[in-house]
Order: sequence, then C-alpha cells, then structure tokens
Amino acid sequence: MYSLSKQIRKLSPHSDNAIRVHHSTDEGATWDTTGYTITTFDNHPDGYSWPSDFGLFNMHILADPATSNVWAFYVEFDNRLCGDPAGQQKVSILNCRRSVNNGHDWSVPVQNIPGSVYSTLACGPENFAKLPDEQDDYVLDGFFRIGRVWSCLDSAGRIHVVWMDNREGVHPDPLTYPHRDFWRVYRSVSSDGGLTWSSVVLPVSTASSLGGFGNPHPGSFYPPGDHLGCCADDQYLYVTWPDARHYAEMAPDQAGRIYVRRFNLTP
Repeated sequence: MYSLSKQIRKLSPHSDNAIRVHHSTDEGATWDTTGYTITTFDNHPDGYSWPSDFGLFNMHILADPATSNVWAFYVEFDNRLCGDPAGQQKVSILNCRRSVNNGHDWSVPVQNIPGSVYSTLACGPENFAKLPDEQDDYVLDGFFRIGRVWSCLDSAGRIHVVWMDNREGVHPDPLTYPHRDFWRVYRSVSSDGGLTWSSVVLPVSTASSLGGFGNPHPGSFYPPGDHLGCCADDQYLYVTWPDARHYAEMAPDQAGRIYVRRFNLTP
C-alpha cells in the first residue's frame, strides 16, 4: 500500500515543497517513517498559491499488485515551455516517475505525459481567468493548469492516466461567469510500463465543463466537483468525472452531474 502526498516545509517567502511516497506492508496499520522524495519544488507544486494548490488533487499513485512496479503521477509547472527562463509565465505539465522495486528507487529522467503539454494557448495569461491571491483578491494571472489526476491498469498491463485541464480558456462572458475557465477531461496510455506515452491528445469528455461548480470555496478557479476516476479490465476502460457542461441551467452552488464514458481497448 502506498501514499503520495505534498509536503509544505516552508511557507514564505518561497515555499519549499516536496512530493513524497510512503509505503505500508501491513495494510496500512503502520507506515515507513522516512518515505521517498519524488521531487522538490522551489515554489508551489503547480505554480499556484499554497492554500488552493491542494484543491486541484493533481497527483496519483498506482501500484501493480502482480509485480514490484509503482508509478507516481504529479503536476508541476515549467515556464521554459513558453521560452521564459525568468519564470514569469507558468505552464503546468503532468509527469510520471516509475519504480520497479516497490518504491525504493525511482526513474530518472522523469517522463512527461505528452498529451498534457499544451502550448498554443497556454503561454498567454490573457486567455485564462484571473486567479485569487492568498487574500482571495482576483489579481493573479491565470495559466494552463492541470487537476483531478487519476490512473489505472488494464488486464494487459497498459497504464491509463486521466486528468482535467483548462486549455480551452476563460468563459467569454466574464460578467455572468466571473473567474471561470472551461475544463475538459483528457487521457493518455502507456504500453511499455510508463517509459513512453501516447503523443496524441485523447479527449474523454465530449463537451466543455465550466470550472467551479460543486466546490465550496468562494473562488471558482477549480475544475468542477472533486475527483475523477478510471478503471479497466481486459476489454474496456471506464472513466467517470464531475461535469458542469449544463452550467447555464445551474445555480452557482450546484454540484453538476456525474458522467461515465467507456472506451474499447481491443482493436
């Protein structure tokens, strides 16, 4: 049994954050006390203010019960994708690290999930809704963000990872729907144990979902709902997610709807 967590070790002036893995061999009764650091961040894990970063649920850990393989998925930001070494522009990216010995050692280099890299629109903050600072003032530039990460194995050993991102940008009517981006579900698959991933963007949801519905926070900068999920067998991949595509019919505090989609895994 494995636990993947974000650790904030220093809040200011810059967060000294880490993503760590802990392991239990007795069904969760006890856990190793040291764990393993997957990565560290000299800032916030996805480039956003620390109180709200956690609400994105943008990491997941997956273990193969038949082998010693473990995969850790997590989001960080990389301004280099926008050609901005000064770090003024943020772009989220979904990463995967693999362990072949029950989490004792982890792969280097980190594998980027190609379908999660989106740069055409992502490098312009004007394309995204403003984000709140730690005082809930909407003054921060929006950017390409990833949340709601989940992963699963199918019977053939292929790894599937699903996530939400806001690549479609801000709602065109900011007066009626302030500070809301559109979010959609995407997926990627690896057939070689996480060494390489499908390079084509594979959308799951067939329509855009407006962020913020179903979240208790007064801000609406999160994807809709809380978690999404996936599972697979020898024939199908199933993906479920919270959805607010019918936002025009909903009150701001409504939770939206749950959608399910099935994908055939056989040729």
